[in-house]
Amino acid sequence: MGELLPIARQVLRGLPPEEFDQMFSEAIVEGLRDLEKGLSEKHALLREFASTSKVLCLSEVGDSLLMWAYYAEQHKGVVLRFRPVRELDSMFFAARPVHYSKNMPRLFDEDFMSDMLVGQALTNAQEISQKTIYTKAIEWHHEKEWRLCAGSGWKPDDPYEDVNFFKPEL
Repeated sequence: MGELLPIARQVLRGLPPEEFDQMFSEAIVEGLRDLEKGLSEKHALLREFASTSKVLCLSEVGDSLLMWAYYAEQHKGVVLRFRPVRELDSMFFAARPVHYSKNMPRLFDEDFMSDMLVGQALTNAQEISQKTIYTKAIEWHHEKEWRLCAGSGWKPDDPYEDVNFFKPEL
């Protein structure tokens, strides 16, 4: 598929999506079915990757009763408020806001496949992973969450890692 895509993009460049669908929809559906057959294996690989990923979750909200119930051991925790300092090259500047959505992000669907094959869309592994890391169900919107993903971190086998910050940031 990787070798075929660049050739197909050159040959089919500018083909309207409707014509592409008419010509290739059956093959796309068959390809998606084949992908679906290997889905449990792909899920296992994604779970393995996720098990070593380190994500720092932050929130704009420090006084939500729901948040205290979820994350602070039934209101027994503390809230730390951070302010990134540019002169200190603060890691908090790398945090990105979470996008809240009614639908779980999809890796790709039929429309994306047809657009990709006619050169109107590109696959981008980083974009796909970013979509997955920084998207959460709309029901969690009250959290106003930000995330900082560090991949597998410095110690991939450890369940978590402490994050250092500068005193002026606290």
